[in-house]
Amino acid sequence: IIPSNQPTFIPPEALFYDSFERGFPSSDFWSTEGSEEWVATSSNPHSGMMALMSPNLYSDDFTPQNSSVTFTYADPLFEGGSLILSVLAGTRMPIDLFAYIVDGVVLGEISDQNMYDPLEIPLGPGAHQVTLQYRFNPYGMEILPVDIINPIGGVYIDDVHLMPMPTSNTFFDGFESGDFSGLNWGFSGEEEWMVDSSRPFEGMFSAHVRTEDIVASGDYSQLDLAVDLTDAAFIQFYFYAPVAMPYESFDLRVDGEFLTGLSTEDETWRQGGAILSSGPHTISWRLMKNPSGAPEELLASMPPPDYRLGEVWLDNVSLLTSTPSFVENWDTGDFSANPWTLSGDVQWRITDSEQYNGTYSATVGQEDFEINSGVSQLSIDIITERGGALKFHVIPSVSGPFDMASVKMDDIPVLTFSTPENDWSEQIISIQPGKRKVTFEYFKNDGNLDAEILGSIPPPPGWDGQIWLDGIEFMANDEASF
Repeated sequence: IIPSNQPTFIPPEALFYDSFERGFPSSDFWSTEGSEEWVATSSNPHSGMMALMSPNLYSDDFTPQNSSVTFTYADPLFEGGSLILSVLAGTRMPIDLFAYIVDGVVLGEISDQNMYDPLEIPLGPGAHQVTLQYRFNPYGMEILPVDIINPIGGVYIDDVHLMPMPTSNTFFDGFESGDFSGLNWGFSGEEEWMVDSSRPFEGMFSAHVRTEDIVASGDYSQLDLAVDLTDAAFIQFYFYAPVAMPYESFDLRVDGEFLTGLSTEDETWRQGGAILSSGPHTISWRLMKNPSGAPEELLASMPPPDYRLGEVWLDNVSLLTSTPSFVENWDTGDFSANPWTLSGDVQWRITDSEQYNGTYSATVGQEDFEINSGVSQLSIDIITERGGALKFHVIPSVSGPFDMASVKMDDIPVLTFSTPENDWSEQIISIQPGKRKVTFEYFKNDGNLDAEILGSIPPPPGWDGQIWLDGIEFMANDEASF
């Protein structure tokens, strides 16, 4: 099995999540019907190791056929929200297509995809049935242009999650409405920001502004977002900003105060963000033309950097709630109790072979890898206004050069384990204010030694080639009492 290079991530507010890592159907929410059934497959996952795949309905006589999978959410008290999924519709009209249907009403059709795209299906209050349908020869044609059949074939679905209607302290806008109607957007300075499809981070659209549309030096075009928070939160966004001084500047501001400059010198989108206290705020993204007032003839005589386009794109603006104090002891038997992200060459798993307390612990080790050298990561984002402390218990039965384990904060190691231990030890790390990514990482053969050389080295006494993790507790400051 070759896993995707994308992590499996469970949104913390999700009412339902399925990435089909346990097969299909994995719960009573799902049913399938039609000529043949949909199945879980490892051939083309969007994240993790599995995805849901439609059957191959092709026949030499071009018999029209359908196959459907239906998600049923029967809670009559559901207040509304969205079913969000990753879709790869490897179909070609008029040969085949993918349709999505809500309560018997066709909302849309998709075809001609070569990569996964997110699909958000809005749902009103009450119970719903969402049907995902693969149709072969939907128009009953007697002759089909088989030379244009998509080599991907059929439809792949992954990362299905049901999100409730956003509260005042959570939101997301990927500008997929094609305009600024998704949130309480406003403008300051020259109103040159637009939503277009010129360079989205993902999906179809992003917000966009160009220096050349701003008339005079020292003028700016600013996109504003007004929020009123009941608790501290984190504003997160993605930007692509190939801009350069002295031609222009692009920066993030909160309540009119400069916070940080934003720029990119390659073709990679970057993530930005800021912690916000409770109360009303205005978050602003400002592009200013020639902020230092350099003479026009000087600017014209200067060769700009190769990367400069003099344009800015903004996408996937979201507000993330601050992390409450929590305890993780894996009592659910999986990683669903908190917003864990699993990534790497193999995934951490839940076991009952060792536990600090309760029934389970999380683990990964040599036996999980089919390759000679690789890494497995278990991560969680912690958002705090004032910081906190993270306590956990670990058995790191590892030893170089066979393997090692570490704990990272924002991808920087803060703890490293490289000698075998056979009993639980307690560790505490400090969490600084802001958004912090904590990663528990296991590395098999991090020196990538040849298997024969590694096999000739005797392991030390007590080495199991495995790590166990349990008894995790986060306490936000003002509550911490470790």
